[in-house]
Amino acid sequence: MSLVIENMPDDPPSLARWLDEQLVGDRLGELVAELAGAGAEPTGRQTLSGLLGDTLPAVMQRGLAAASPELVRGLLRQPRALLELQERVFLAGGPYWRNLPRPAALTSRAEQIWSRMEPVGSNPPADARPSVGSSTTEWLRWGVSLATAATVMAILFGAWQVWGPKSNVPAVATWGWTRGLPDETDATRYLDRLAAQAEEWKDARPATPAALVQRLGEFRQGCGLLLISTHPQLNDAQRRDLWESCRKWSGTLDELIMRTQQGEDVETIRGEADALVAKLAAALRGRIAERKV
Repeated sequence: MSLVIENMPDDPPSLARWLDEQLVGDRLGELVAELAGAGAEPTGRQTLSGLLGDTLPAVMQRGLAAASPELVRGLLRQPRALLELQERVFLAGGPYWRNLPRPAALTSRAEQIWSRMEPVGSNPPADARPSVGSSTTEWLRWGVSLATAATVMAILFGAWQVWGPKSNVPAVATWGWTRGLPDETDATRYLDRLAAQAEEWKDARPATPAALVQRLGEFRQGCGLLLISTHPQLNDAQRRDLWESCRKWSGTLDELIMRTQQGEDVETIRGEADALVAKLAAALRGRIAERKV
């Protein structure tokens, strides 16, 4: 699969529209990772509000065409702000954003999840929804291919089912990749440690749908961190392979979460997750570790 950045247009009007389409598509996280990996992000990180300032409300209504070319280029230099913008677009974007074309698979998944939510009777109460900036939405930003609005709905709805309308959403998980990536400087040892962290999945064996959704969501959270990280220990070929593989692993986890919420057998889903962990650990220690520049 080609890099997303290869299709980025040069002229400002086309670039603004292209970025709008990435924000409602399913490859924004890859674009963010590619920009970060290319050294786009400077040392001093700015928030979305800091970058767009008074232009942000207009962008929420009319897209990035409402921002100057200089502000759009600023977003490219601070690519993580694109993930924050995506979150805001999903939660509060105007009709412009909802009418943009998006992948058919994303639309289909959204319809499936909404149909799953409807029998509950209504959307989760306002006090059950994590607010922008909460711990849950903070890690959702790292979810990269949670660049699909449908997956965001799945995780938020899953959190509501697990913790109920009156409780607070738990903090970020502390197992696996989410507790921090290895500090190894050697590529082979780094990948081996990543594999070992992934295998911590088996340290807990969730027996209920709610617990399984939580555990899968925590694993998915870790995948997002892998996708946004630059992995300086790796050569270019290893880094590309890791990003592409992790994108696929993330998609599989998204599907497992959705199927669990749709009522599939917990033991079956857990077995598929076990198989995924074994496969990705083998890839990290084998194929990816052996990649040459």
